[in-house]
Amino acid sequence: MTETTPDPPAGGILSLAGLENLSSSEKSARIVALVNDIYASIVLIAKHTKAGTLTKRHCKPIYDLIESIMVLEKKQKRELKRQDRRMERMARRHQRDIGKLMEMARSGIVHLRAKAERLQMELDELKGRKKIDLEHVEKRMAAKGIGSNPVVSEEAAEQLAGPRSCNENEQSRD
Repeated sequence: MTETTPDPPAGGILSLAGLENLSSSEKSARIVALVNDIYASIVLIAKHTKAGTLTKRHCKPIYDLIESIMVLEKKQKRELKRQDRRMERMARRHQRDIGKLMEMARSGIVHLRAKAERLQMELDELKGRKKIDLEHVEKRMAAKGIGSNPVVSEEAAEQLAGPRSCNENEQSRD
């Protein structure tokens, strides 16, 4: 047996029966047909109303339908505007948060640069003191007649330098 698609019902809402069994193009065709039926019905009702065949009382269901569509449209527009305002508030809040984070990052960078400069100065100062200490050792070594630039371990240099007085320690720190 071959499966055939049933012919669409005569029109109106019945043309939407069995949509779940139809292809996408068939569904679209049925919706287009229904919209065309609605449009043609409204045009005919308007003509009969204008001719006096139909009164406002006869057309009340159509007017009610149109009114409910307009009310729904207004509600949807209000909801969309509300969502737009909420999204704008969120965007402004995110921009403020990003600004705060950027400011914190800048502040952190400035703080770290200052700390790095301070540490570099301390390091340079310590290197300078070590130089002074080495010069002191070299002078003692020269006085004892041991070469002018020997390669000596720090321990040996300390032994050669001998004990330092409190004044020497304080002077080398300044």
